[in-house]
Amino acid sequence: MTAVHRYRLDEQLTDPAGGSGTQNWRGVDLTLDRPVTVRLTDSGSEAGQRLRLQTQSLASLEHAGLLHILDSYTDGRKLAIVTERLPQRTLADELDPAQGGAPLPTAAALTATVAVAEALHALHDAGFSHGGVTASQVGRRAEGGFVVTTGPPTADAVLIPATRRGDVRSVAALAHELLTGEPPAERDDGSWKIDGGVPPQVQPLLLRAGADVDPWPDAASLVRAIHDVVAELPSDADARSTRRVRDGWRAERRWLIPVAVVAAIAGLLALGGRLLTRPVTATETATVTTAVTAAESTARGPVVTALPDDAGRSAGGPVADSGAPAATSLPERILVPVEIDRITDFDPQGDDVFEHPERLADLNNGNPASGWHTARYATSSFGDLKTGVGLLVELGGTAVPDLARVVVESLNTGWTFQLLASVERRATLIEWGEPVAEMLVPPAGSGTVTLEFDSLRAATLLLWITDLGDELPDGGHRVTVTEFKVSRYHQP
Repeated sequence: MTAVHRYRLDEQLTDPAGGSGTQNWRGVDLTLDRPVTVRLTDSGSEAGQRLRLQTQSLASLEHAGLLHILDSYTDGRKLAIVTERLPQRTLADELDPAQGGAPLPTAAALTATVAVAEALHALHDAGFSHGGVTASQVGRRAEGGFVVTTGPPTADAVLIPATRRGDVRSVAALAHELLTGEPPAERDDGSWKIDGGVPPQVQPLLLRAGADVDPWPDAASLVRAIHDVVAELPSDADARSTRRVRDGWRAERRWLIPVAVVAAIAGLLALGGRLLTRPVTATETATVTTAVTAAESTARGPVVTALPDDAGRSAGGPVADSGAPAATSLPERILVPVEIDRITDFDPQGDDVFEHPERLADLNNGNPASGWHTARYATSSFGDLKTGVGLLVELGGTAVPDLARVVVESLNTGWTFQLLASVERRATLIEWGEPVAEMLVPPAGSGTVTLEFDSLRAATLLLWITDLGDELPDGGHRVTVTEFKVSRYHQP
């Protein structure tokens, strides 16, 4: 037992990086009476000088997947970095047959992979790279979650030079190891040979990470791809494990959430859950949903009319409430398109507030066979995981336009949505109020819905999908929106 500075060093630990030149000690902070790990490095060495500068830069970095720097000091020629206590078991221990270990279930393996990828992404954002993580360098916290135990911010990079590309590749290799017990084998040309124990949905993700051509550009892209894979897993796969991986993501810090989406979430929650907690009733899903009627327009908003399409879409349009005068078509005038400034996917009750953002580029691209789509769910009610997902549509221009028509084209039928509108544009808080239209896309139609309004002032629209409709031919439920177009009447 050795007392150094205010810390008592009790037991020297094995270097998890293997020959990095750093001594790791399990100890106790005598002042605060808390367990710590003290890492000692030669302060005069190149690695020690690099570590000193790194510690100064990363002292304020906080991420659940990275060790926290608690203190640093110099003792003679030793630079000491004080961190939280290292976990006693690593993922390598959990895989070791000699310790009763085995490859992890798919969902558990992807949970750990996402946690490590998020941690390395936070490190990359701070301007540093790890050098390549392995199962022996990832611990499981006693309170839950995973933490990278080597490399920055509390130790030198495990490989010099360390690169982001190498880090992302190592995360994919870690996923392979967690799923099969072994890292991927390399062919003579350097490409990876993926073990048959890796689920087919996951194999393309790992192959791309190990490829020299068009690899994943960053850790965030790999995380989004893994998210998609979990959403695409067959419904008869381990449903409990799938739920656990979603819960695991929810527990991690969300470095992917954009400020605009956070603001919109705050606006919706401020309304007391009027939108997100409103279920679609059996009456609505069995027939058509109710639109704003002429009698209600003074208090609730504009009169809205659903126009039939070539497939006889009129059967699926909004209908007037009983006893109220039916909405009538608007006089024929010249319609001009309204510029759309930005469309953002919106999933406030999801794991990371994203719903396939990489598919937004396929929306409004002129190809009727492609578009943005939701994740695939086991049921039309989102597998009872949430009450809806949607698209935030921000309109261009400085003035708030008076809209006359909204057209939603999709590849699916039988799904329902609400359309909400706000005059706020990129505000910190958007109060949506009541929907201006509620629609069932008729099962016998073409998947296109056209809504006309006598007057709808809006700078931002929310297409909120409340039911995913008919089951897909290959199983599951998913909505694909190919076009979202907005028009106004020309003012001479």
